[in-house]
Amino acid sequence: FHSNRLSEAVDSYSVAIRVGLEELTHRKEMVSRMMGSGRNNNSSAGAADELLLQLGTCLSQVHGDLGKTLEIAQKFPEAKVEYENGLGMLQTTCHLSKGDERVKRLKMDVSRMDRATSVTEERRRQTVIVEGTLNKLNQASNSAEQDSARKSVISSLKKLLRIEHNSLGSN
Repeated sequence: FHSNRLSEAVDSYSVAIRVGLEELTHRKEMVSRMMGSGRNNNSSAGAADELLLQLGTCLSQVHGDLGKTLEIAQKFPEAKVEYENGLGMLQTTCHLSKGDERVKRLKMDVSRMDRATSVTEERRRQTVIVEGTLNKLNQASNSAEQDSARKSVISSLKKLLRIEHNSLGSN
């Protein structure tokens, strides 16, 4: 019951953020074009327009918000992409250094999503193994096969529990 509502809320929030992101991206492109056509010889090529920096920071925040939304929905690969997009906005549009707190935070988010993705994949693989060993146990015809299948089930369940235990510390 609650998970269905949470899923709907996350989807709704995700759509709203994407609409805002599209609008901000459009505005950034407009500002970039205006800056490109309005430059004269007296202005330095490296000087950044304050509005463009603000929009880049806003875009980064929106990507981060969408990444967080997807993370809540446990869509880790998609969340990683959004966090990377936000990081790219800060580094390329805003020219922020690696020492900036926002850059550090987004880098941590990206690495956390890498770990979450790998744990999810490992958990999925081990769950398939557990299901296979349970099927073997159910199909065992004599006590020797049952004992062997039970040992396999216990071993595969221990591995799954170890993955679950390790994931609690890494996410």
